[in-house]
Amino acid sequence: MVINDDKDDLDNVFARTYGVELLFEDYPLVSADRILDSLRFYCGNVELATNKENVLLFFFKDYLISFSEGDMPAQIAIMLSSEQLEDMSRLESSFVQSWRWRDVRSTVLKCRYTVLITDFMASGLEYQKRMELFQKALYAIVESCSCKAIHFRVSEQFIEPNDYLSNQPNQPNYDIMIGLMNVRLFNIENTFSETVMDTLGLSALGLPDLQVHFNDLDVNEVANLLYTYGDYIFLNGDVIEDGNTIQGIEGKKWSCRHEVSLIHPKRVVLDIHAGDFAAGKRN
Repeated sequence: MVINDDKDDLDNVFARTYGVELLFEDYPLVSADRILDSLRFYCGNVELATNKENVLLFFFKDYLISFSEGDMPAQIAIMLSSEQLEDMSRLESSFVQSWRWRDVRSTVLKCRYTVLITDFMASGLEYQKRMELFQKALYAIVESCSCKAIHFRVSEQFIEPNDYLSNQPNQPNYDIMIGLMNVRLFNIENTFSETVMDTLGLSALGLPDLQVHFNDLDVNEVANLLYTYGDYIFLNGDVIEDGNTIQGIEGKKWSCRHEVSLIHPKRVVLDIHAGDFAAGKRN
């Protein structure tokens, strides 16, 4: 764990292209026709623009971005890696913080191939519309191939494919946030009970993540609070102002302030001061 020790130069965390990895044990056999049919079912007017070796590119004509030269459809590419996945060290933080799938490591260590799903020309969409498209398209792609794991690199977590597919976009209880935001937990070294929990993923969409630095609280309760207010920020935008209070734990009101994150990546977060349970000091 790396703690930020200054407030100079935030990391460039906004996702100009948003990407997710699919992991496979065997070299993936991807059917462009099957994927296109599924994309049209979930996303409407979709065109296969490129079908080359190891690359598929789709235009989503119901999701247009306006430029001075005219309108351009948002695009999503599927890129198959021809090289085997061997270096697992870059996945370590995601192994540790994948709370929905605690035994993910044993599955991923058997995987040797990756497919990157990434959007293009989509960052100009309003962030909710952009993620609506990406999640529906990703669902269609996962439904059309037999991957073993889904790696949301932006939020540092793995999602089990059947878990992801159980969250159907056309159902009333659909949760668009699955994979987009993760709640991370860090125990501070050389302290008795000092903990930092934060969200990761909202900053990639141009929103503040959240963090709480505390002692002696149930981490499950704190996680539920962060998920609740993370969902709220996704739905409403950056509307909680410095000095505003939110409903904390045990009926307490906790104050909020925008700060630089304690944990890397260095980004703007909404720091929630946990009252009597707060650890550390605000500057």
